Amino acid sequence: AGTPVANAVVRLEVPASQTFAPQWFFPVGSSVTSESGAFAFYGPPISERGIRLSASHADRVYSCLAAPGARLARIVLASTGTVAGTVLLDNGVSPGLVRAAFRKVDFGGHGLPSVVPLAPDGSFKASNLDAGSYELSLRLTSGETALVIPDVVVSSGASTSDQRLVGIDLRGRIGIIDLKLLIPRLERGLQGHIYLKAAEHDKHFTGSMEFIGDHVSIPTAMVQLWATLVFDGCRTERLTLVPGTRTLALRPALSVCIELPRSVVLPPPPTFLGVTLTPEWASGVDLGGFVFEESHQLLCEVSDAGRLRIDWFVETRGRNASRRTLLDSMPKQFLDVQ
Repeated sequence: AGTPVANAVVRLEVPASQTFAPQWFFPVGSSVTSESGAFAFYGPPISERGIRLSASHADRVYSCLAAPGARLARIVLASTGTVAGTVLLDNGVSPGLVRAAFRKVDFGGHGLPSVVPLAPDGSFKASNLDAGSYELSLRLTSGETALVIPDVVVSSGASTSDQRLVGIDLRGRIGIIDLKLLIPRLERGLQGHIYLKAAEHDKHFTGSMEFIGDHVSIPTAMVQLWATLVFDGCRTERLTLVPGTRTLALRPALSVCIELPRSVVLPPPPTFLGVTLTPEWASGVDLGGFVFEESHQLLCEVSDAGRLRIDWFVETRGRNASRRTLLDSMPKQFLDVQ
């Protein structure tokens, strides 16, 4: 029963790895319905956990799971609903540091949440949510979750009236870390990230923030955070942060010079000899590739002192791509950076 819907967009999604991200679904294709409301996917991937179909048209949206091996599905579009609420914050805590995230839990919480910012008065409104049960998370821009409210019910064509969402009190629960950086002279603009981790052993949290300019406000619901600052052209800085004001002087990166003997003949372009530098402290993650362009000297920037492993490669550059070949026959070499 019902009226066929033409020009609706149907998206086919498959589950991610059961081991690494069982809660995520990823889109792999889309189809637009015909006048009769029909849609088709040819050769869809086979998954033991089934696939998900999400259909949207105007203000109506619906998702359904198709069982493994299913060849036919009928999607009934319903009017979407709206959820609104307000959050109470301390003076000095900007509403722009908090987000309201709604995750649909009907199918085990699969998929990306709908995230809306707080207005300057602390209010929020999420529209075009398909009917069902949601989990509301109040998330900080640092990546922390300050509060979770379960079982928020959204009804088709209605605005949810849930008294738990009126005046959600976060006062006294969020501290602000004001971090100001003193920047060394660099040939390029400062770019980098702050990686955050819970310093309290009974709490599990990791997050990151992009750093723009020389100042950032980090909201936190914890007593303290461990922070790692990684900026191009600067030393990596590791420190413990607590709510309050903190000033940190960044240090320029360490310079490393690798020089080849003059007896070594460099290959002619478009082939180049190069090295990768892998620090022992980085769990096997290298610092990138560096090539000898025309000189027998190579200058590299290193973000930390310690021991580096040098691996050699030959790079052949094409018009649209480059190909690297590791020189496994070269003996392993190490460099100590002080």
